[in-house]
Amino acid sequence: MPTKAVKLILPNRIGAVAFLRQFFYNSKMIKPLEITGKDNPKIKFLRQLQRKKYRDKFGKFMVENAVIIGEALKAGIFFESIFLTRDFIDKNKERFDEICGRAKVQEYYLIDERINKSFSSLITAPGICAVYAK
Repeated sequence: MPTKAVKLILPNRIGAVAFLRQFFYNSKMIKPLEITGKDNPKIKFLRQLQRKKYRDKFGKFMVENAVIIGEALKAGIFFESIFLTRDFIDKNKERFDEICGRAKVQEYYLIDERINKSFSSLITAPGICAVYAK
């Protein structure tokens, strides 16, 4: 059965950009990949990145600060993967949307607070962690 194309009539280019941004980010086009256990290989990898030996071995490092991640994106430095807690997303919806929009994220890893604390080097785990290539 043939499908009909839907034509959107938008007032101007800015309206189209705002519409598309809202559609893609609010319609769950960004897929969360949930990690539920501390023994997940990705979480073990994050724990290894705390040590210089493994950062050098893999040629990667991690950043646990939303402001630094955002500034890196503005400078054109993109992360390879990002890990977020639901609490971070709920409290920082605008920052989450900005990071996902700039990085053109199609998926992210959703972790819980307990897992975040298991690999975070900070006293209070921030709920966000991005992995970058050196």
